[in-house]
Amino acid sequence: MEGGGRSEHGAAVTTYTTSTSTSQTLTPSSADTIQFTAPWSAFKLTNRGADTIWFRTDGSVATVAGANCRPVLPSQFAIWVQFFDGAGASTRNPVSLISSAADAYTVEGVNIGSADAALGG
Repeated sequence: MEGGGRSEHGAAVTTYTTSTSTSQTLTPSSADTIQFTAPWSAFKLTNRGADTIWFRTDGSVATVAGANCRPVLPSQFAIWVQFFDGAGASTRNPVSLISSAADAYTVEGVNIGSADAALGG
């Protein structure tokens, strides 16, 4: 974990940096930000909690049911492909997550077209 801060709306934000994956539990109505240090072409977000997790990847902090935020329902996952201009991983936008409850989640980097991206694998 790198540290915490506040979003432009005053919400608490905790930042995690990882090369492959991280499993955490959200603090209700506080955002987590995941920054990958490896060049994954996509990420898989698994919601292990009982409430909807909202995410965005445009560099802004996610908000519950907010504009440009996408939902991942309880006990479901999403694989989100990120398109880049060839820039290194350190210049890519992080994944921002939020929920109104203390939901557990896992975010892992995957490469589409590889065995890592297979569902369940």
